[in-house]
Amino acid sequence: GIYLSQNMTDVERLPIIFNSEINGHKYGHIVLAVRFNGKLGAIGLSRRPDLMFKSWGFNTLCDLILDYKESYERWKHSLLKIKVRAYGL
Repeated sequence: GIYLSQNMTDVERLPIIFNSEINGHKYGHIVLAVRFNGKLGAIGLSRRPDLMFKSWGFNTLCDLILDYKESYERWKHSLLKIKVRAYGL
C-alpha cells in the first residue's frame, strides 16, 4: 500500500499493527490506514476479508480501529496490542 500510494501527496498513511492470539497461537497483522479528504479506510493482506480491507468512509482513526477490533472478535481472536505508527503525515 505504501509503495502504491507513494506519489499521492494528498493522502495520509498510517501503518497499524495488530497483535492477536487464538488457541495459544500469536499472530501479527499490519494494515495501512489511508486518509483522504478527511475520511479513512485501510488496506492489508489477510485470508479474512474483514481483516484485510476497510472501505473508505470512517470519520476517525478510532472508528476504524474499533471496526477492526470487532472483526477480530468475530474470528475469536483476542487482541493483545495495537500500535499506530506515523508515516507520510
